[in-house]
Amino acid sequence: MQENSGSSIGGFSPMQSSILDSTTTSLKRTPLAVALAWLLQHVSNILLIPGTSSAEHLRKNIASASLLLPDNTVADLNVIGKTTS
Repeated sequence: MQENSGSSIGGFSPMQSSILDSTTTSLKRTPLAVALAWLLQHVSNILLIPGTSSAEHLRKNIASASLLLPDNTVADLNVIGKTTS
């Protein structure tokens, strides 16, 4: 976020979505894990390079690759960015 003459300018992030929040709660996973799993299921030819600051983060990122999201969850996540949540 950037400050400019007393007003805030910020962008939309899919990580700031009520849809993602409810999905992560129901799946008992972190937002990052669900987002990584969605990207891997959504796009077949993608190479993800998530930031990893520790061995524990690396293990969590790798575990996200094995998370298979149900079709209805993928459909719910597909609308992020197309709606205001």
